[in-house]
Amino acid sequence: DSAGGGGAARVAPVEASSGAFELTEVPPGKYTASLPGKADWCWESPEVAVELTDHDVRGVSLRQKGYLMQYSLSHEDIPVEVLPLQPSEGATPTMHTLHSLQGSLCLPHATGARVTPKGCLAFAQPSYVFDPEHPIVLQLLARKGRLTGKIDLPQPTPPDAEGIRVGV
Repeated sequence: DSAGGGGAARVAPVEASSGAFELTEVPPGKYTASLPGKADWCWESPEVAVELTDHDVRGVSLRQKGYLMQYSLSHEDIPVEVLPLQPSEGATPTMHTLHSLQGSLCLPHATGARVTPKGCLAFAQPSYVFDPEHPIVLQLLARKGRLTGKIDLPQPTPPDAEGIRVGV
């Protein structure tokens, strides 16, 4: 991506096994190295500022840290447990809270993950599978919830209070 270096943006293929890339014949100037087309991956930094002067620049590094799981919720602040689909020995689930009705969460699991909602809401499914090779927006829709409360009774408690029931 050019920021004063002159000309249109240049794009180079990345060698899949090593992650190496090379852009040649780039005029001097200030640029931003970025990864167009990888919006479903998450990065430590999705772009790096680079300035070319009279010598080559080496060692530009863009580090992937995971895969973006997009979600849509029926309620805010849903706690979820995440476990890799192919967990290593001793792997433990991680807990996250999905705060907004629509958003994304960066998951480091290349093999995918099982996402299990926790808490008092019952969902359409007991758990959901995130597959980074075929990402879709996970729809976590609560079907049932729990209603709790308290009835304030005068003191001393009326003798027939034992038979009180609350319904909806």
